[in-house]
Amino acid sequence: MKTFVNETNDGRIKVEDTLIKNEYDYYFGDKKDVLVVFCYTNIKAQKETERNFTYHKAIKLARDRRLDGRYKNYEFYIYL
Repeated sequence: MKTFVNETNDGRIKVEDTLIKNEYDYYFGDKKDVLVVFCYTNIKAQKETERNFTYHKAIKLARDRRLDGRYKNYEFYIYL
């Protein structure tokens, strides 16, 4: 069972706690080339889409989409 931590105050971006604990390694360190799963879920339609990105690209994409009006019904998950 994966444990997620809210990355933002509104709770729309959820990141696995393992990634949060080792965030520096996944962002800049030895694990910066490791692929993580970026999953975005439409809450109303219950559709889920998964893509593989590096942690840096996944967190940037989630933050950008959170502010984009087209993704107001979405939640974003980042996990290994």
